[in-house]
Amino acid sequence: INAEYMGALYVNHPAMADTPKEKAPVEKYIIPAQPIVLVHGLFGFNTIGRGRFKFDYWNGIASDMRARGCLVKEVQLSPFGHVSTRAQELKSQIEDFLKATGPEHTKVNLIAHSMGGLDSRYLCSKLDGHELVSSVTTVATPHRGSAMADYAVKNFLAPFRLDRFFVGVVCCTTNFADTFNRQVTDHPLVKYYSYGSSIGPTDLIFFMRFHHGITAEKEGPNDSLVSVKSATWGEYLGTIPAEHMEQINWLHRRRGKSDFQAVEFYRKHLEFLAARGH
Repeated sequence: INAEYMGALYVNHPAMADTPKEKAPVEKYIIPAQPIVLVHGLFGFNTIGRGRFKFDYWNGIASDMRARGCLVKEVQLSPFGHVSTRAQELKSQIEDFLKATGPEHTKVNLIAHSMGGLDSRYLCSKLDGHELVSSVTTVATPHRGSAMADYAVKNFLAPFRLDRFFVGVVCCTTNFADTFNRQVTDHPLVKYYSYGSSIGPTDLIFFMRFHHGITAEKEGPNDSLVSVKSATWGEYLGTIPAEHMEQINWLHRRRGKSDFQAVEFYRKHLEFLAARGH
């Protein structure tokens, strides 16, 4: 992983200076100058349900960012939509968000999970998103497609003509990615960062091992849905040890245990963005 990213948290402890010893240290985290927009993946959502049954896609991540002083927007895109449709929705919501934050903010940093990274790239390349976006960070995005998406379309969606309704799955196939990458080129005024993820099949609950095996056979190390090879784009910041949904703080590991700390991962990435001047 990038050495600058792996550096210790930038923390200021006033108690270490002239503050009386009885006062607890106050941690101050460096955050990016520009606001953060979180972009969900395929089948994603912002928030669903209510009360005790309320679920956030960015489970505890967005709230932690806000607690550290970040301006954060969690967008809501068409869960099954085409990349071009979702990118239009993303642009509209960013524009509204920037208007609400005031004139001091003219751009945002996009942090995108899974398919959300494709939407973010399309926005910057085809919809003048460079005027709104300082950086794009993708986490386990199928930039070169996914063998599991290929399998799903071939064996489940196409035979029953369901691919018309689940267009987003088609957008994650390797055939789509070949065309997409030729046509959607990175904008020189936007910085692109990426993370991949890899875990072993024995760390997964039973049905996720099936997904992992299909992806591993075709593409090698993966997070059960997206390979490290496919997730690599722009400046690659490293490979994290998390299942695809663990990356957004949803626990899918066997026996409910995991060493990966999603909230801490995103805290460190915010500090990386700040250090890079975003």
